[in-house]
Amino acid sequence: MDSKADFALQGRTGGNYFFAFEPARVRSIWIETKDGDVREISVPQPTLILLGKQNEYFLWAAKTRKPTAKTNLCVAPLPNLGGEWQGKICFGSNEVPPASAATMDAVWNLIFSAPFNNHNANNKCRSEAQDVRLLLFALAEKEAKTFPASELIESATTVEDVWRQMIEGRGNRYF
Repeated sequence: MDSKADFALQGRTGGNYFFAFEPARVRSIWIETKDGDVREISVPQPTLILLGKQNEYFLWAAKTRKPTAKTNLCVAPLPNLGGEWQGKICFGSNEVPPASAATMDAVWNLIFSAPFNNHNANNKCRSEAQDVRLLLFALAEKEAKTFPASELIESATTVEDVWRQMIEGRGNRYF
C-alpha cells in the first residue's frame, strides 16, 4: 500500500485518531453496475485522505499530491461515503478495526476490497452529479491516467479544521 501516515494520537475525548493519505494513482476497484453486476475496473483516483476516529472512518480527496494541514478537502469521488460532505465510510457488515497506525493498511484494504454500489453515489463529482459510477466507468473506458481535478467538489474546510473538530470531540459534521 502506498499510503502515508502523518500523525496518529490519542484524543482528549478518548480513543485513537489518525490521518493518512494515499497519493493520486490508478487503482483497481470493484464497482456494481446499474444492472447489479460487479465489475473490476482500473480508474484514476485523486489523492485520498483518510481520517480514523476510534471505529469510524472518513474519506475525502485533495487536489494536491501531498496534503498538508492547510489543504482544502474535496468530496471523494466514490460511492458508499455518507452524506454530501461528511465522507463517513459505510463498510456494510464488514468488521472494522479500531483506528491506529497499526491498522491503517487493513482499513485501506477494506475500503477497496469490497465492491462500491449505488449507495450515496450522488453529489460526488461535477459532471455526473446523480451517480459518480458513470464517471468512474467513463474514466476506466478511456484508460485515463489521472483523475480530472475539475471534477472534484472542493470545500473551504481544511485537514486541520477536521482534525481539530475530531480530537476536540465536536461531532462528525465537518462541512
